[in-house]
Amino acid sequence: MDSGSTDASANEKKLLVGSSLLLGENKLVKEACTLKFEIDDFEDLPHEVGDCVKSPCFHCHGCSWRLHICHYPDGLTAEERVAVRLELVAVRDPDDRRARLSTKLVLRMGLRLPHNIVKCLDFEILGQRTFFWKSLEDLLDRENGYILENGRLAIEVDIRVVKKEKKPLWCPKIGSKDVQLLKIMDSNEETDGRFRVGEETYPVYRCMLLAKASVLHELVRSAEGDEVEISGVDSSMFECLLRFIYGWEVPAPDFVETHGRSLITVADRFGANQLKLYVESEISRLHVNADSAAEWVVFADSHSCALLKETAINTFAFDADKVMLTPAWETVKESKELLAELIDALANRGEKRTYVFNDHGYVDVDEMDVSNLREKLEADGQHDALDGTREMMVKRLKRN
Repeated sequence: MDSGSTDASANEKKLLVGSSLLLGENKLVKEACTLKFEIDDFEDLPHEVGDCVKSPCFHCHGCSWRLHICHYPDGLTAEERVAVRLELVAVRDPDDRRARLSTKLVLRMGLRLPHNIVKCLDFEILGQRTFFWKSLEDLLDRENGYILENGRLAIEVDIRVVKKEKKPLWCPKIGSKDVQLLKIMDSNEETDGRFRVGEETYPVYRCMLLAKASVLHELVRSAEGDEVEISGVDSSMFECLLRFIYGWEVPAPDFVETHGRSLITVADRFGANQLKLYVESEISRLHVNADSAAEWVVFADSHSCALLKETAINTFAFDADKVMLTPAWETVKESKELLAELIDALANRGEKRTYVFNDHGYVDVDEMDVSNLREKLEADGQHDALDGTREMMVKRLKRN
């Protein structure tokens, strides 16, 4: 399909009709479960571009699934086509939120129920995958056997999860620690700039700052004298920042645990985006739980830490009662916007969607988590677009 089809998907009119019945379920990962979905009088339903019929949710393999039948124009022939999609709506186990599910689907439709259409799909994120296309004319032609005599459309889908792999949270690609550059930093020889932080002085090389901390470079370049005084920053944080800039030396885990907020604040203030992203990913991976989620969501929102904010919101969604008992919840309640996002995390997301094409089908950008958004941006070469809010990253992907 061409890009014109995305305009229709953005204005889908979704109807919850028909009935769905789970014919079999087995909690073993490699066993199949079967959904039967029937729509009475399918022939008489509106069949306009943008219309989408969806089934109720059903549950198997620890996940919630839903079928969609949507109408789109064919990008090549302008003929109206019908897509059958399977949506991974939710994952029950918090430990599986970043899992990649490899599935084998078997589709049977109408009088062709004995004839199988087999498709293998990978679900790396919540969202939809298309596994059957047919022109509307062929689908409604009773001689083709998709529509039953009474105008009913009947679909059966077997879902078998053949592999489950957990994916780690995204983290920035940090270069190997460069001991030689750190020795140059410690030598303080032939430097061409200097910072004073409290009682400490830090000679610097402008060329290093230009590559990895643009704000610091500009401070030195525009300084009237030889020394730039930095206020409001602890010297240990500033030294940590410089060692990362010079030699990719990442802060120790216990330092991140104790001073993570300060590190992000300093890195954000001085344009060291790689350090900010690294510390954010480490906190998201190791230090967000029900006791700290409310505090982290407020901090992340104010510093545009999309991954940390999402991790805190997901933690809230799975343990809301405990999060709301923490002292920081009072601060959360002061923000109507944050409360709205947290409430939305407990409910289904909105219906308007924009699709981008990948090797597995149409991926719903609006449903991508932050890890996948950043992975997609990296794959597109947009390495300077990894920082910022989730909404900013979604817009960057939609532009491309």
